[in-house]
Amino acid sequence: MRRGALRLQRPYAQIPGPPQWPVLGSLPDFIKRGPEIHRVHSAYYRMYGPIVKINLLGTQEVIVYDPREYLKVFQNEGPYPSGFVGDLWMVHAAQKGKPVKSFVTSVGKDWQERRRVVQKDIMSPAAAASYLAAINSTVDKISERIDVLSAADADGVVRFKDLAKFMAFDLFCSAALGRSLNTIDPAVADKRDLQFVDDSCGALDRTLKLFTKPHAKYVPTREYREMKAMYDALEQRGSELVREAAAEVRAKEAQGQSYGDDGPIVHRMLSRGVDEKVVTTELGGLLGGSVDTTQHVVLWLLVNLASHPEAQRRLAAELDSVLQGRNYSKDVQSQLPYLRATIRESHRRNHTNPLVTMRRLDADIVLAGYEVPAGTRIS
Repeated sequence: MRRGALRLQRPYAQIPGPPQWPVLGSLPDFIKRGPEIHRVHSAYYRMYGPIVKINLLGTQEVIVYDPREYLKVFQNEGPYPSGFVGDLWMVHAAQKGKPVKSFVTSVGKDWQERRRVVQKDIMSPAAAASYLAAINSTVDKISERIDVLSAADADGVVRFKDLAKFMAFDLFCSAALGRSLNTIDPAVADKRDLQFVDDSCGALDRTLKLFTKPHAKYVPTREYREMKAMYDALEQRGSELVREAAAEVRAKEAQGQSYGDDGPIVHRMLSRGVDEKVVTTELGGLLGGSVDTTQHVVLWLLVNLASHPEAQRRLAAELDSVLQGRNYSKDVQSQLPYLRATIRESHRRNHTNPLVTMRRLDADIVLAGYEVPAGTRIS
């Protein structure tokens, strides 16, 4: 028996929620309280309590606002977690007909098999540590750029809202390609890379907007056309970068050498014989999915630190004491507990993307005292 089932429960039909209309379901009420999705859910929590049932154009969804109850969902997942990716109809429509899909947008056993391709080079702590040298080099460039921007402003102001997405892109390129593409400085960056950053953020922005507009699945919209064009552009630039990396791999192999476990992500995958099309797809998934999310993690951290000056001073003191002007290294990780605590608290307060917690279970479950059937979308 699943966890959470040993209690008196009420039937699924009794879960409270907004009024539903024929065909449209809860959509009119959802739109009325929007467009900001957090305002919709704040209103539903106040009106209906810790669990709510909605119906958007025939898609039934249960919203759980109590994290202790939602923990049961994670505890009852099967071997292939079924999350929000399966509901991203707009992404699957845009990729229809393409020969290769990224693990980022795959589901079920297909997801597991595709993840195995990148597991060794991306997911392990050892792999992450191996990219520190390249990342630290990019960190130095970012620090220098921030100094330049601060000096150029009469008040010493740096507009991190505009800079953060380029910081994120350059940092991930350091791990993926072994070098920064210097998008933090438009004067020296390749215009194609600047466009890549804008397309990464723009595609994700439109994806999330389309997700909250289920009617767009049936009615063509400008947002979908723009999103698809951006994903196509990401693939095009990604293929160019992978071809450059493949040439570097071949040149090294011609000298009797190999990148092995010491090179960037893309070079390692190519050296292991992973097909260029697969590497291109995974690079697009990595960079496309990481730029927007990472910039928001960084921005919220800066906002939260600026809002709590004492925490900012304490963190600065810890960094000054431990690093003493040096770059971060794996050896000092245990000596920076307040840095870790600060990042985690900021992430707790301001989640990057609430959709990533969405799940569908393969068995019935009881949440907040109500029966929820298998296959129901739970958020």
